[in-house]
Amino acid sequence: MPKEKIITKSDFLIYCRCAKDFWLRKNKPDVYQKQELNLFFQKLIREGYEVESYAKTLFDDAIFQKQVKVDGGPQSNGVTFYAELDMVREDTETGKTDIYEVKSSSGIKTDLAHNHIKDITFQTVTAERSGMEVGKSFIVHINKDYVKDGEINQFGLLKVVDVTDRVQEEKEQVSLMMDDALRIMNKEDVDITHCECIFKSAGQWCDSFHVLNKDVPEYSVNQIFQKAKLKELIDQKIYDPVDVPEDFTMTEIQRDKVTLQKLQTPMIDKDSIRKTLDALVFPIYFFDYESINKPVPMVDGYKTNQHLVFQYSLHKLNEDGSIEHFEYLARDMETSTQGMVESLRKNIGPIGSVIVWHETFEKGRNVELGKLHPEAKDFFAEMNRRIYDLKKVFQKDYLHPSFKGSASIKKVLPVLLPQLSYKSLNVQDGTMAMSEFERMINPETSEEEKEIIRENLLRYCELDTFAMVELYRFLVDLLRE
Repeated sequence: MPKEKIITKSDFLIYCRCAKDFWLRKNKPDVYQKQELNLFFQKLIREGYEVESYAKTLFDDAIFQKQVKVDGGPQSNGVTFYAELDMVREDTETGKTDIYEVKSSSGIKTDLAHNHIKDITFQTVTAERSGMEVGKSFIVHINKDYVKDGEINQFGLLKVVDVTDRVQEEKEQVSLMMDDALRIMNKEDVDITHCECIFKSAGQWCDSFHVLNKDVPEYSVNQIFQKAKLKELIDQKIYDPVDVPEDFTMTEIQRDKVTLQKLQTPMIDKDSIRKTLDALVFPIYFFDYESINKPVPMVDGYKTNQHLVFQYSLHKLNEDGSIEHFEYLARDMETSTQGMVESLRKNIGPIGSVIVWHETFEKGRNVELGKLHPEAKDFFAEMNRRIYDLKKVFQKDYLHPSFKGSASIKKVLPVLLPQLSYKSLNVQDGTMAMSEFERMINPETSEEEKEIIRENLLRYCELDTFAMVELYRFLVDLLRE
C-alpha cells in the first residue's frame, strides 16, 4: 500500500522557510539533510508537553488533539493537508469552533523558524477546508511574569491571546502559500544546486543548506556579512572569505575576519593582552555556573524560564602558581541555591579577580541569587564588580583562523589546547548538563545511576574552569616569547 502523501503544519513551516528544503524533505528523504533531534530540541518537546498538560486544565469543555484533514483539490495528485489542533472549543453562542494553539514560549513568535501566526493560520485554513466552521483563533503561551508560589496556578502561568484578527489578515496569503507548497511537492524535479538561503546569514539557513549549496564552505562570507553586502558577494559567486576583494567596503571587524582567513595566521595584540593580564589581582578565581531553566518554574520564588543554578566549579590560582579546586552540585531543587550560596561565600575570598567566560550569564545569575538571598546581596554585587570575561581576549586580541569567527570556549580550546577535550566526557555541553541533572534528581533514577551522573556533571563543570586556567597560562606564556 503506497504511503499517504500529506502536508502537515510542520511541513508548511519548512516550506515557508525554504521551498527547496521542503521539496527535498517530501521527495528525496534519502538526500534531505535533516538535523538530528539534539538534546536542546528534545528539551523543547518535553517542555511543550508539560505546558500542554496545564493548558488542558484551563477549560472543562475543550477537545484535545483534534485531527483535521482535507484533500488538496483536483490537481493535488492525492496530496492532503493535515493538522492536529491542540485544543478546540465550541462557542455556544455562535455554534462555531474556536481553535487554540499551545506554545511553551513566553510570547508570540513570528521569526523564520517559529512563525506562530502562520502556524495557527495553516490550521485554521485546513480546518475550514475540511468543513469545520471556525470562529476565533487563540494562542496559549507562557506568562513571562509568573512567579511560582506553591502549587502551579495554570491561570497565572498561561496567557490566552486572541489572534483572530491576525489570522484573518494572513488567511488569503497562507491559503495561496499552501497551494504553492502542494504544487512544489508534486514537481518531479527541481534545481537543487542552490536555494535562497544562500543570501541569508548562517543562523537563518535551512536544514539542507549544505546539500543545496555545495559551493559554500563551512566558514563562509555568510558568517561575516549580512543583507546587502552579503547579496553583493553572493551575486559575484564569492563564498569563501579569502576571495573577498581588497577594495570591497567592509567594517573594521569584517576586514579583520577576512584578513585572518587570507593570512591563515593568528592576529595577536600582545600589548592589549598584557594590559588585561596586568590588571588581574591574585588570587585569581576561575568560575563557572551550570543552570536549568524551564517554562514551568520548579521552585518557589522563580519566574518562568528563569535560570536556577544547580552547580558551580571554581579553580583558585594563587600567586605562587598553586591551584585549588572547589565545587558544588545540588542533590535536589529545593535546597540547591541555599547550599550553593553558603559554599560560594566560603570559597571566594574578599580579594582577587573572578574570571568567567561570557560574563552576561554569570553576572545575571549573581544578581538573581542576590535577590533570592538578601543576606548575600553584597557578596554577589562585589563578586560581579571583580569579574573579568576571558572571552573578550579571544574576541579582539587573539584571533585565530581556526576559530571560524567564534570566541566560544568550545571553539577556542581545541585549537590552542587540543589536549583538553570535552569529547572524552560523558557530559559535553550545557544542554546535556541540564538533561542529566533532571535525570539525577528524578526519584525513578536508581541511587547507583545518580552517583554516576553526579560524577559526570562534576567532571564536565570542572573542565570548564580548568580550561580557563590553562588558557590564562597560555596567554602568560605567549607574553614571555
